Formats: sequence, structure tokens, C-alpha cells
Amino acid sequence: MFTIMEQLHQMQLTFAPEEDRLLFRVNTAGGRQRAEFRFWFTRRYAKLLWMALMNMLERRQPREKFKDEIAQTQALAQEHQKALQQADFQTQYEESAVFPLGEVPILLSRVTLKENERGEQILCMHPTQGQGLELGLNDQILHSFCKLLADSAKTAEWDLPFDFGRAEDLIARRGLN
Repeated sequence: MFTIMEQLHQMQLTFAPEEDRLLFRVNTAGGRQRAEFRFWFTRRYAKLLWMALMNMLERRQPREKFKDEIAQTQALAQEHQKALQQADFQTQYEESAVFPLGEVPILLSRVTLKENERGEQILCMHPTQGQGLELGLNDQILHSFCKLLADSAKTAEWDLPFDFGRAEDLIARRGLN
């Protein structure tokens, strides 16, 4: 397992139509050479990942701050837009020559959340067997990752409701209708 916290440099998520999968590439800024990690997301995995990302976002907002879930969802949508204004989606992804887990992408199947000793949330993405990746995501990177996933799922035409600020999505996700 590789844990990437402060050394995260770039993320890229693209649709590979011949595989009907999303290719997730991450490179690090640590050391003299950047290291790149490559993973496959299936449609099923993308759904699991979206739920985990939404869980991370919701945990960062104290519930008692909002009168209801609709207000919380709307606040999350505003926070999302604000974070994306700070993000850099224009810089080209920088290729790497170092692949600690190999050049062939690893098919991910499990996603979990945990906290480190400082109380920061860690997104854990793993295959059925073998090594995966654990990412510490600050607010800006978390919102950027959500945008990358939503945009890529839309490009893939997977018909997944990855959207911010829609109260009906939050209610459906929690099974309240």
C-alpha cells in the first residue's frame, strides 16, 4: 500500500472506451523523480468511490450547523464551486518514468475511509488482492477529485447522478424518499 499525503502532485482521470473503464493516474512530487500510479475504475467502482467522496465531504461539515439536509446540500454545492475556482485543470499532466506498482493499471475493487493519527481522513483504494493507494485529500483536492470523477463518468455515458447541490440526490442516497 502506498500512502500519498503531502507529496501528491497531479491526478488525471480519463475514459478508456475500449476498456469501458476510467484510467486514474496519480503522480507524486517527492524526490528527484516523480512516481506515477495507475488504476482502473469500473462503473461499479466509480459509484462506490462517489459515495465515499460524498461521505468525506459530509463529515467535514458539522450537521448541527444546518437546519435540514437540503440546506446542507446547498452549502456543499457552494463550497464545491468555491474550491473549484482555486483548482488548476489547465496544466498538462506530467508523465513519469517511475512506476512503483508497474505500468499496467491495477483494477480497483474496494474503497474505504479511515483517519490518520492527526484526525485527517484518508481515502483507501485497493484491488481485491495486492497493493493499492491511500490518499490524504485536503478540501480543494477532494472537490477537484469529485469534479474529475463526475466529468469522466459523464464522458463515459454511464448515466450516474454525480452532481452537487441537488437535494433529491442526497435524499435518494440516504433512502429517505
